[in-house]
Amino acid sequence: NIPGDGVQIINLASALPTITDPVRIEGLSQPGASCAAWPPTLRIELRGEAVPPTSIGFSVTAGGSTISGLAITGFDTGIRLATVGGNQIECNYIGIDASGTGEVGNDLGIQILSNENTIGGGQGGQRNVIANATFHGIELGGAATNNVIAGNYIGVNPAGNAARGNDDAGIHIGANAHGNFIGGQGAAFRNVISGNRLGVYIESNQNEVRGNTIGMNAANSAVLPNTEHGVLLEGAEGNRIGGGGLGEGNL
Repeated sequence: NIPGDGVQIINLASALPTITDPVRIEGLSQPGASCAAWPPTLRIELRGEAVPPTSIGFSVTAGGSTISGLAITGFDTGIRLATVGGNQIECNYIGIDASGTGEVGNDLGIQILSNENTIGGGQGGQRNVIANATFHGIELGGAATNNVIAGNYIGVNPAGNAARGNDDAGIHIGANAHGNFIGGQGAAFRNVISGNRLGVYIESNQNEVRGNTIGMNAANSAVLPNTEHGVLLEGAEGNRIGGGGLGEGNL
């Protein structure tokens, strides 16, 4: 509830403390903000250009937390989820300003090092835009498992019609992060993963990639290519790419 109309920018002078108790960080409490329609109206932007170069926007170790309704820009890592999972990240712009047009990337958009987190969800108002990272848009590392990445725009603008690519992978699943889920069955869970160097890069086992648009715009009407691979599996076994059920195929 910061006084004044329009977008309110919080330029951090020092890094925020680690979140060690479950909390809800709710940018939508700012007057005028809403995720009821897409693209959303965001009114709070958190900027990290002035903090030390290794700083994290939100570092969450408590689990059970929700971060929503914010633009998060200019950090080494926008959001890191570590130690305890069960967090929800929804309706944020990660690496793009609150207007949806300014390209103020983080080095790494979202890093997941814990289990059973949800990035996005099956409702339009839960979608995140994750763009303009100099490394990966989303990285699942450590032994992260049972995480769900669904309904997001990764490497494209909020309208889903122009590339705002992450310089490496849109989503990277590291060698020990097994059993994660990208997309789901049906359009509500579809990620648009386009405009990156690699769309989805998997180095681990037993992950599922279902029902996503990879290398096209959100309307599936024009090409927004990932420049090297749509899906790359390397040293990875037992992964499922698509499926036989209605809505399980990737484009």
